[in-house]
Amino acid sequence: MVASGVYDSDIDRTRQLKAYHPGDPLPAGVDKDVRINGVVYLCGNIRIEAGVILGHNTELWGGEGADSELRIRRGTSIDSQCIIRADGFPVDIGENVTIDAQSKINCMRQKGLPYSGPVTIGNESQLGINAALGNNIKIGYDAFIGPNTTIFYWTQIGDGTQLYNCEIGVHPQDNTWQAELRKVREYLRQNPEEKGKTTVGPTYTILGKECIVKEGCRISRGTLKKESKDHTTTLDDHVDIQDHTHIAHDCHLMRNAHVGSGSKLAGHVVMHPYAALAGAVKVDRFVEIGTLSYVVANLGIARDVPPFTIADYMKGTVRDLRFGLNRKGIKRFFDNNPDFDREPEMEARLTLRRLIESRSAKDGDKRRPKNKKKNNEFSALDAALEAHKNSKFIEEFVAFKKASIERAKRKGLNL
Repeated sequence: MVASGVYDSDIDRTRQLKAYHPGDPLPAGVDKDVRINGVVYLCGNIRIEAGVILGHNTELWGGEGADSELRIRRGTSIDSQCIIRADGFPVDIGENVTIDAQSKINCMRQKGLPYSGPVTIGNESQLGINAALGNNIKIGYDAFIGPNTTIFYWTQIGDGTQLYNCEIGVHPQDNTWQAELRKVREYLRQNPEEKGKTTVGPTYTILGKECIVKEGCRISRGTLKKESKDHTTTLDDHVDIQDHTHIAHDCHLMRNAHVGSGSKLAGHVVMHPYAALAGAVKVDRFVEIGTLSYVVANLGIARDVPPFTIADYMKGTVRDLRFGLNRKGIKRFFDNNPDFDREPEMEARLTLRRLIESRSAKDGDKRRPKNKKKNNEFSALDAALEAHKNSKFIEEFVAFKKASIERAKRKGLNL
């Protein structure tokens, strides 16, 4: 493939890579203190600072203009057989970044689709072996992108987030997505000057700080549907996603949410702070999982789960569900968060301290309503909260219940 130190590009055959060996004069923009192991191939607008290490058979493609610079900052180490391309948009790799062998960064203009955009990798971050990054990606400080992880388009990774052998920013698995793509392509055919720009139809994936996404997980981007909030799939800070899970388009997982192994979330699902799903839970679209609630393993959820409740089986059957007060989960939360009282945004929920200590709460989640028509996800919690009708927490619960009933009616469910 390499002949006489020249490699022909599959993207633009008018451009050629030039081989550089240890001791060779380096091109303009590359510091003389850059260390080369073996042979590396460079072309285009490249700026490499002192202290950078380039591994054997690494290819660095800079763009032809000032707006498509490939910049590698000091202290960064790039292992062997890596390919980094900045063709039309800049790539900025921060200080002390580690890029392991066979990793690829493809920041190129896309033909007919507006997915192109810059790639930025924060200081102290690491890309594992065979990691792959597409266009318009921003990775924060001290992030870990594990081996064989693929990040597609329009994705933001927060500081300290860890990704292990997963797929992030994937095309949505939605029936309307192909129609949306056709609209974008038709627009670009009518407006060829817009090709390669980022102003038409982008959808996003945003992961907050210190999230953990384990092996085999797949997270889709948002859609352009009117129901989509900002056309984004969002994971807030400290979200924990276990292995072999699927997070569909337009989901929103708020801070400290937890998704167990093998669970599947359909589109537009919302998990409120500290909500948790056990393993192999299936959640239908447009469902909301309330704050500090817990869903047991192997459960299928088609209705909202109220805050501070636990959803499990009734009489050992899958069809009959029981929603009781999540006393153990709430107590464990307060034990692990001694400073929780000083969080102003959660003041209304401090009533839970009295709630879990009251006799009515202890008896309420065991109570079985005699009228089966009232045996829904709210009945047990209604009984448990009778002693606290004047609390702010009750107002929050009533508002959640009202919105949940409206959503259920739109889905054809009876509560």
